[in-house]
Amino acid sequence: MLINKTKRTNREHIKYSYNTERIKTKKGINISKKFLLNLYCIEQNMDKKIIDGMEKESKVSMYLMVIGYIFAVLILLISYKSKDKDDVLLAIMWFIIGTFGLYTWLCAIKYKIEINDKHISLKTLFIKKEIDITDIEKYKCKKARRTALYKFNLYINGKKVLICTRYKEEFENILKDNNVQNVVR
Repeated sequence: MLINKTKRTNREHIKYSYNTERIKTKKGINISKKFLLNLYCIEQNMDKKIIDGMEKESKVSMYLMVIGYIFAVLILLISYKSKDKDDVLLAIMWFIIGTFGLYTWLCAIKYKIEINDKHISLKTLFIKKEIDITDIEKYKCKKARRTALYKFNLYINGKKVLICTRYKEEFENILKDNNVQNVVR
C-alpha cells in the first residue's frame, strides 16, 4: 500500500495502487479500488466506465433465508417429536419467509450494471438490457433509504427504467454530457 512514503503524484498513486481492495488516504478515509479505477479513467480522459452491483446489500436477504429455513426445519422436528400437527403451519410460514429471502438474495447477487459513455448494460436475474444513452429523454434521481444506493428513473420513449447505483455524481456527469434533462419534483 502506498501512503505518503513515495514521491509520486496523485495520478501515479491512483494508477499503481488500484490493485488492492481498500486504500487508506492521507486523511484516513478508506476508498475502494473500483472508485479509484473510475477516478483514474476520468482523469486520463479515457472512456468513463462505472461498474456496480449489489453484493453488500444482499447480506440481509441471505441472513433472512438462512434463519427462515433453520426455523422451518427446527419447528418441523419439534412438531414431529411431540406429535402436534398445529405447528406445521408455523413451519410452512418460516419456509415461505426463507424462500422469499432466497429469491431476494439471488436477485441482489445477479444485479450488475455497467455504464459507459455510449450505453448502459443492465443484467438482473431475469432481464438483460442494453440501453443507448442517446435514447434517454430525461431522468429522476432519489436516494434509497438506509443504503448508499441512488435510484435513477430513466425515461426512454415513454417507458421508465429503474437503475440503482452508488456513483451518483459520475452517472449524472455522463448524463449531462449527453444532454439529458433532470426532472425535479
